[in-house]
Amino acid sequence: MNDSPSPQEIVARARDLAPRLRERSAQADGLRRVPDETVADLVAAGLTRIVQPARHGGFGMGWDVLCESSMALARGCGSQGWVANIFAEHNFLIGLFPDQAQRDVWGGNPDAVASSSFIPRGNSVEAVEDGYVLSGRWPFQSGVHHTGWSVVGELAPGAGGTREHHYFLVPARDRTIIDDWHTIGMMGTGSCSVELRKAFVPAHRTLPNALVAAGAAPGAELNTALVFRMPMIGFSQLALASVVVGIASAMTDEFTDFARDRVQQGRMRPGSEALPARLAEAAAEARAARLLVLDAARANMQKLSGRTPRRRVRGHPGAARRGPAVRGHRRAWRLCRRTFAARLPRHPGRRRPCRAELGRRRAGLREKPARAGRYETVLAPVCSAPARRWSAGGATAYSANAESHRAGAVRSENAPAAPCGSGGRA
Repeated sequence: MNDSPSPQEIVARARDLAPRLRERSAQADGLRRVPDETVADLVAAGLTRIVQPARHGGFGMGWDVLCESSMALARGCGSQGWVANIFAEHNFLIGLFPDQAQRDVWGGNPDAVASSSFIPRGNSVEAVEDGYVLSGRWPFQSGVHHTGWSVVGELAPGAGGTREHHYFLVPARDRTIIDDWHTIGMMGTGSCSVELRKAFVPAHRTLPNALVAAGAAPGAELNTALVFRMPMIGFSQLALASVVVGIASAMTDEFTDFARDRVQQGRMRPGSEALPARLAEAAAEARAARLLVLDAARANMQKLSGRTPRRRVRGHPGAARRGPAVRGHRRAWRLCRRTFAARLPRHPGRRRPCRAELGRRRAGLREKPARAGRYETVLAPVCSAPARRWSAGGATAYSANAESHRAGAVRSENAPAAPCGSGGRA
């Protein structure tokens, strides 16, 4: 497209929009979904069309542009940044479907977006003439209230009695949204379930996952942008990791401002001398995570520009691996743990501005009651599950006992889980 913005302009638009997302963060939490005004802003800025096929009004840019813009948006609000990333990612996926499916989605509206739940749930899939009939529920459809389509993953009957993983593209008129998204962390994503009742999906709106993994998706032959040659598994996770990195960077900046104000006002208490070191370490982790994710995305796009066949990219050293996305995610998680386990004095009856902002909008944290004369930890779990798990921008950690909290330590366990609203993707 002749009027397509440059990658730098797209990232600049995302940065300019971030303050507005922050202003609407409380509104998003109250609605338990992204505000209509935010979706309108994302569409107007073209941020949902970053990796959409140019044939259908998109920009067909590289995955690295999506990663960088997602980091910028997530600095304003993790929930809204998450949904913006999801909308853009799904437009890439729809670009892999057969041509008629793409025309169904964008033929009358190039700004159309979709929600998804990729992981098979054991729901009913019946093969019929010219398509399939689906029934069941699919959870974690982030941003579903604003989408005209849903992509659901399920095992479909295959040759010889086997069952194969397929993606099914379903219009909004055939689904029912179930209001079951009641969380603390990432509450503004509106990741509700959808229910299908004997919904017919024509064959041209189905996409076998095997074709996507093999680099033989029908849409990849039609859309010539480099991004449509990338292997989806192991590559696309960099975009979701970018949201977590953006959240962590914003948390570090806000906590730095909070601590600076306390120093200038002479309100730091004994025992806070280690705080500058914690902040310096957290800032370095945030920077390292950002560079790791963006470098991996750019390196992979460069390999694609060498015209390496999609099915061979995965064999190249450093290309399309989960490692950079996972390491970037873990760095972001560690910096949150280290910074916000710092002990600070508690002021009875007064909520800390930093804690209120970060807890409400991003991490689902709350103050842990402190004994008289004690310092409290900024980080405390909020949950009702027996495992006492808390979700902070997609990272999962397990709380230690009260003594460990007072010592400023938070114990982690297992690998970080898939973020809320990811449809099971890690």
